[in-house]
Amino acid sequence: MFELHLCVERRRRFLQAARDVSIEAKFFKRSSAKEVGCDFPFFGTLLKSLIEIIPFRDTGERGAGEVVNFRGRPPETFPLSLGEKRHFHFTNDIAKEELCFVSGVIFHLPTSLSDWPKANSSGNKGEREQPRDCENLPALPFEFKLSTKFARFEGDRHIVYELVQESSGALKQLMPELSLQLLPQIIPMRIETFRFGFELFRSKRRISSLFSNAPVAEQHFFLTANSLEQLDILITEEDLETGRSMPMEDISMIKHLSLALEHANIFEGFDASIRSLLAQSNSSRLISKNN
Repeated sequence: MFELHLCVERRRRFLQAARDVSIEAKFFKRSSAKEVGCDFPFFGTLLKSLIEIIPFRDTGERGAGEVVNFRGRPPETFPLSLGEKRHFHFTNDIAKEELCFVSGVIFHLPTSLSDWPKANSSGNKGEREQPRDCENLPALPFEFKLSTKFARFEGDRHIVYELVQESSGALKQLMPELSLQLLPQIIPMRIETFRFGFELFRSKRRISSLFSNAPVAEQHFFLTANSLEQLDILITEEDLETGRSMPMEDISMIKHLSLALEHANIFEGFDASIRSLLAQSNSSRLISKNN
């Protein structure tokens, strides 16, 4: 398992009962942890959980669809060191927000996605057996990115973003049939970089007018993993309402994340660790080691 460094900060708003809450979690691979094989189990487990959170809207047209009051991670939120090198082979990134980025290598490439999913020996559709000697197969580099791009406003309470997906390297020939939902089925695979980040909007009353509202990004989730050696997560919520204890509680974000971490043998009790720190009156830090 991994060692967790967890920091929870709470700031009460001036003359308000609401609070701003920030949760920063860093997972470090312990020297005794088992090596990850050709597959990236946490990637598949977590991505499937995160996909359930994305409010996809099918437009009925060619493309990845749309999302409402939801966008990827804006370029300005990336550290400069990462921002200088994060955009590899993709163009026109200035106008887009990165929702998901995956890079690594695959050890088998079909001519079509119709090869997936295949039934395994147990007959469960959608689960493929991983070859035992994948290290002996040729490694094919790839990159996949799903972004959001502003499309339009719907009234004064909703903002719509277009989903844009791109791929390079070994997966490029599978576009546009390839999608984020199908990506975890492509095995054997080794992930070198995995990022997932988004912001959620709420309708808020404008200061300039007492009679109109506007969508404001108040919930933020940023995740970065590198070769499963280190995993960084930042969860923030502005203006957390009285009576709500956990950020992003309306979409069960921390619950989804905790289950994925446990299922992938990364860490047990992530949500309990956060609740313990949130119960304290001031900003809190925790270093926890799981066996």
